[in-house]
Formats: sequence, C-alpha cells, structure tokens
Amino acid sequence: MGAPRYTLAELQALGLRATDQETGNVIATPAPTFCANTKDSGAQTKADLKNEAELQKLCEQELGRRGIEYLHLSPKAREKKGWPDLTFVTAGHAWAIELKTDTGKLSPDQKDILPRMESNGWEVRIVRTFDDFRAICAGDLNAGKTLDDELNKPLAPPNR
Repeated sequence: MGAPRYTLAELQALGLRATDQETGNVIATPAPTFCANTKDSGAQTKADLKNEAELQKLCEQELGRRGIEYLHLSPKAREKKGWPDLTFVTAGHAWAIELKTDTGKLSPDQKDILPRMESNGWEVRIVRTFDDFRAICAGDLNAGKTLDDELNKPLAPPNR
C-alpha cells in the first residue's frame, strides 16, 4: 500500500499550495509559507518546509485527519528535557517522533532520552519530511531515520 493520496480540497484544507511539477502551474490555493508539489500521476505529495514549526503543524493536522490521538508538549510544558515532539500509538506501535529540518541536530538531552525510550519498546524516529511522517502514520516501520541512522550518520566532507 502506497502513501495516502490527497485531493486538491484536502491540500487546501491543510493550507498548502499545489503546483503541477511538469507545468509549474498552480492548481490549488496558495499558503503563506510552504507549498505542496503534486504530479498528475498521483505521486506522493512533498512539502517544502522552511522550519520545524511548519512540519509540526502539518504532522499534527495529519494525525487529526487520520483520527490518531497524540501528545505534543510545548518546550515550556515538558518536565523532561529531550522529550520528543510527538508521541502517539498507531497500528499497535508506540511512536516517539522527533521532528527536524534538513539541518537540524539532536540535542544532548534528546541523545540521552531517545535511546532509553527505544530500549523500552518505543519506535523512535527522526523525521525530516512530511512524506516520511505520512508513511509512519500508514504503518511503515521503515519510514524516517532510526536513532542509529541519525547518531551514526557520516560527517559531511569539509568545503574546500
């Protein structure tokens, strides 16, 4: 089963601007800070997000759309530093999701708590794209970066 497909009305409800990738024509209402690109073939929607807050909003809307109960604690409400951005259960799996932009890094507190959550049975993922998040919601256990992948990723070569 592939990723869920969205209608133009659903994209508009999410506040997304959709463009046809082949022609570049806008095919849905503009959003202020991000857009969704779709192909006529019905390929996955890819959101070009500028910051973690936008990804957070989109992910929370997706959980609501799917009827999945979740917990998001603002940093001020968190008693434990390093607690993941979203926690929820779907398809019999407890998920601890840390949202990051392409360049975002785990904090020392996150590097401490997330492995302990994983050792207690949580599916811990570092999610950098909305497509990965949707795949997780659909039950894809391989979506997003695992904690091992994130902590052991190779360093980028220095610019010369």
